[in-house]
Amino acid sequence: MHDLLRKGVARRLEYSDFYNLDTIDMPVTNWKRYLRQRKPGRSLLVTIALAFAPELLLQAIFCIIVCILRYSGPFFLQRILKSIQLSSKNSSDMSVRRLYLDAFGLLILTLILSLTTNQVLWATRRLSVRVKGLLVAELTAKTLRRRGKGSLEEKKKEKTEAKDGEEDSPKASSVAANGKIMNLLTVDFQRVLDVSAYLNNIYSMPLTLGIGIWYMYQLLGVSALVGLSLVCIYVLLSKILVKRLAILQEELNAVSDERVSMITELLQGIKAVKLFGWESRFVDNIDAQRERHLNYLWRVTVWWVHISIVSFLGPMLTLIVIFATYVSVFGNKLTAEVAFTSISVFQMVRNELERMPGIFNSIVNGYVSLCRIDSYLGQPQVQDLEMRVALEPNDGLGFEHADLEWEGSDAAKENTSKAGAQDLATARKMTTKVVTPGGELSNSASQPTEETPLLVESLHMHVTLPDALSIASLGSQNDNSTFSLKNIDVQFPIGGLSIVAGPTGSGKSSLLLALIGEMTLTRGRILLPAVDASTIAASNDKYKDIIELSNEGLVISDIAYVAQEAWLRNATIRENILFGEPYNKDRYEEVLRACALKPDLRILKAGDMTEVGERGVTLSGGQKQRVALARAVYSSRRILLIDDCLSAVDAHTGKHILMECLLNKTSLMQGRTCVLVTHHVAMCLPFAQFLVILYDGQISLKGTPAELQMQGAFTKVLAEVENNKKKDATSEHKSKEKAAKEDSKVKSIEGILDSSITEDVSKGDRTTEESLVKTIKDKTSEDEYNIERLQKIAKQGNLGPNSNISALQGILVEDEEREEGLIKFEVWKTYISACGNKAFWISSFLLLALWQMVLIVQDYWIRVWINSNNGNTNASNPSISGRASISALPLPMSFYLAGSIYGSAVYLLPVSGSHMNNTVGAAAADMQNENIAITLNPVNREHHSSIYWLGIYVLIGFVNIFGRAIQNIVLFQAAIDASRTLHARLLRAVVHAIPRFFDSTPFGRIINRFSRDMQTIDEVTINNLISWLSEIIAVLGVYAVTSSVTPVFIFIAIAISIVYMIIAHYYLNTSRELKRLESNSMSPLLSLFGELIQGVSTIRAFGIKQYYIKEAVNRISAQNRSYFLSLSSIRWFAIRIDLAGAVVSFSCAMFIIRNLDRMDAGLAGFTLLYAFSLPERMHWVIRNYNTNELNMNAVERVKQYLSIKQEAAL
Repeated sequence: MHDLLRKGVARRLEYSDFYNLDTIDMPVTNWKRYLRQRKPGRSLLVTIALAFAPELLLQAIFCIIVCILRYSGPFFLQRILKSIQLSSKNSSDMSVRRLYLDAFGLLILTLILSLTTNQVLWATRRLSVRVKGLLVAELTAKTLRRRGKGSLEEKKKEKTEAKDGEEDSPKASSVAANGKIMNLLTVDFQRVLDVSAYLNNIYSMPLTLGIGIWYMYQLLGVSALVGLSLVCIYVLLSKILVKRLAILQEELNAVSDERVSMITELLQGIKAVKLFGWESRFVDNIDAQRERHLNYLWRVTVWWVHISIVSFLGPMLTLIVIFATYVSVFGNKLTAEVAFTSISVFQMVRNELERMPGIFNSIVNGYVSLCRIDSYLGQPQVQDLEMRVALEPNDGLGFEHADLEWEGSDAAKENTSKAGAQDLATARKMTTKVVTPGGELSNSASQPTEETPLLVESLHMHVTLPDALSIASLGSQNDNSTFSLKNIDVQFPIGGLSIVAGPTGSGKSSLLLALIGEMTLTRGRILLPAVDASTIAASNDKYKDIIELSNEGLVISDIAYVAQEAWLRNATIRENILFGEPYNKDRYEEVLRACALKPDLRILKAGDMTEVGERGVTLSGGQKQRVALARAVYSSRRILLIDDCLSAVDAHTGKHILMECLLNKTSLMQGRTCVLVTHHVAMCLPFAQFLVILYDGQISLKGTPAELQMQGAFTKVLAEVENNKKKDATSEHKSKEKAAKEDSKVKSIEGILDSSITEDVSKGDRTTEESLVKTIKDKTSEDEYNIERLQKIAKQGNLGPNSNISALQGILVEDEEREEGLIKFEVWKTYISACGNKAFWISSFLLLALWQMVLIVQDYWIRVWINSNNGNTNASNPSISGRASISALPLPMSFYLAGSIYGSAVYLLPVSGSHMNNTVGAAAADMQNENIAITLNPVNREHHSSIYWLGIYVLIGFVNIFGRAIQNIVLFQAAIDASRTLHARLLRAVVHAIPRFFDSTPFGRIINRFSRDMQTIDEVTINNLISWLSEIIAVLGVYAVTSSVTPVFIFIAIAISIVYMIIAHYYLNTSRELKRLESNSMSPLLSLFGELIQGVSTIRAFGIKQYYIKEAVNRISAQNRSYFLSLSSIRWFAIRIDLAGAVVSFSCAMFIIRNLDRMDAGLAGFTLLYAFSLPERMHWVIRNYNTNELNMNAVERVKQYLSIKQEAAL
């Protein structure tokens, strides 16, 4: 790690600087472990726990050791205070030597504790890396198996349901799907990782509490148990509050999903939104949803503040009850040894209790998120094709008496009767039978049933379900809500062109999707080519492990599918056409010619190396369709399923594609089978070998053209088809005419702009707004665009000589911008100013300082109480008790305590010298030249009962707790206002960005800002900022207390501060860059999932699921490298901070031992109590600063998009 940290200080880190993960930390390795434990009915949580049982057991053992060692500090504090008390009575060398031995023992065990603790934390962080990798692999595999909504009919049905406003309709589920998976990968993943990374708390918290209770019992006896019995009430109350918090968190997550889904929908249709001028409508709707989100966030925040109040009040009241019982009930005398050791132990118990709400909150959030992931993994998936293969190459392609349907949404299924659901579950659990050519059964259960749901014959797959057990008959109450194909009985001839025709909505697209397994088979058989997955694995080492882990017995093979709505990868045109196939120049050139792409490539600046962008945004609809067709034609698949590719092109191009590409007479299609869905029946029929006419999900006519002609139905059918085509074309034309016209205009303008800009770039001139407007006017008719529109487009194209080089080279998507070095002040200012003005922050800081002073006074009050019990007697020095009680603190606080605690008049006497000795007693002390004497008229403390001391202690505590709670509410409200402001600005900046921004920026980058980054700003930033400021003030308080008691300690404080700064310098510079790289490396994974969701049907049809799983694994591996190293840097930092802190505690103990004649045991205990807290305080000062920088990285990324180039206002 040290080499990487040195690089981080010297220069900006890059991905090439990172170390590779060990094999044991790779996603595939851990996915294997997970799959070995995955079983039906077993939850995701249990499966992961069983998969990593050895690591969890080892962590538990180490946690036991750590929890015991954590009490070494209070143990040695007790011994040191006891020795001081003994030395005050008998200052023998034996007592002094014992003190030194205790100090050295404290140092050694503190070092051992540090090393062991960091080892445990390292193991838990490493486990989080493994869990992250396997979950991405599992989510990718599930997404590729998950049932989709692929048909045109289903989409239309969803639109109808959306209009009806049914929240539980399939539309609601469908719209949320994309946003939900993005939220799973960002927000939910992070919450699960937070839990797995801090898993040791689940072990250590109860054990630490148990040891602490036992220790306090040894110190205080039954009094400790009486007080700690309140912990049961506290835990019960916390459980109730946390349960309510979990409900609010689920509601918050649901609202967040809706917001991300709305933004996803906006971004995916941004060009249409801009074209029709709907920006304000979408922005208003998203703002309204965002307001709902913030309202839920405020409710969660207020509830969290309530839990925090309970978590502070519980420990304080517990300590009060313990001391009250110990002193008042049992009549014991409170000594320094008992009091400060008890406080030290109780602080550890209190820390665990105070951390409990946060840990509970984290566990609840993580559990809720894990359940959401588990729910996604449990969603219905396409029917399995797990069966054996028999080689009989002459079988056909088609259906035999098949009924198929689109499954309803999950919400619709919830409305199904319980009886129906049970029947469906029974049917799904039904034993599978596989019939081999020899008639034997294989892969069957020990008690096979008579029904044969799955039947394999020859090379082709026959998926069979009996009529009596059709899924449609199993209690469904939603038959009318799902589209279905009924009694489909057709076999397409091998090696020829088959046409599927029919009116819109008749089921043409569904027929093709049914062939590739997208629809659910309820009766009959499907015939399609298939191959054993093990055969593919044996011949493909690159994807062998992925194929084996996918656990598929049989997969579709030899099919290429072209969807009605063309789907393209975010890659170059060539990469889209090759689609994983090896490059053959001659075949590639022939495909370009046959698909009429060569003229388009000549226009494009980079030819076939032009990036198409996400969803093919740089290409027109016809170009995208032809690229998708070229992908299918170039492939080596024998069967092509093409869904209406001719409708996206003009008649001339359509004729060219038919004659040069689709017919068997071409070399590209020689011996290949083509099933074409089309409205152009008249053009294609003369060349077709088979025709199928669909109507309302049923085959109304089928056969060869000759057979149909002999039946006398040929002319009538053709006339009906052409008539339906004209009706459909007329209705669609009216809805699309305006959009198509605008699209052509935009394309025309963009072409003019590009050519004009390119010409100027080649000349080295700058393209001006006026020249562009003139160029557009010269090359377009006057009535096409008004002057405002021209100026707006021209401003968007206002480029300099070198600004369009990337476009000239065909590079559309550039690397994500990444800042370097310290987070700039402007970033901090963006967030801080969004929260409030200078006065707000200054007053907040002063109030935080005030609460810290109150906390110190509260702790010091215990020491005053102890001295009141001891009176003024001290065998060694009778004036120590009274003198030290005031001189131990800085001057202002000393006078405050002298005046307010004792209720006495304060007299300042002449000063001479640097030391201040105050003698408190019935008579004034001797006045020496070098002393300040403060004469007090003290109240007789012996008359005060324990209720007096405890009452003031409680009063101080209440002021501190409720003061902090009120301030936190104010700060959280300011943070919510800041979140509202930043989100609104980000949304408007993105919505009004120039179109080029969306072409060159992957979808994942944009959605990452709205999901993960905004979640950080919403839920984490202000909390860590408050913690950081509080820890800074706490460290200053420690320095003030220890330096007041032992002034020489100030030099140690300065030296150790320099050491801390050096450590922080190495750590912060490296961790900052690691976090930036980690954030940036998440975007490619999100983009991949966005691409995968859109094209899942095509991916499944081509049989390349293993490629996408492998790609997702590679991308999460790259992201895990930076994440893993970020965690490693934290542990590097923690060990060094702990070592430095151990030196601080040891030095403070040594100074106290050297100055025993100047202080009593009470003051020594008070000082050591604060000195012991310094390492952890300093640790969290630096860690919280780093965390704040990491959180500000989210603000920084949002701020980057606030300054993107905007459209010119009309």
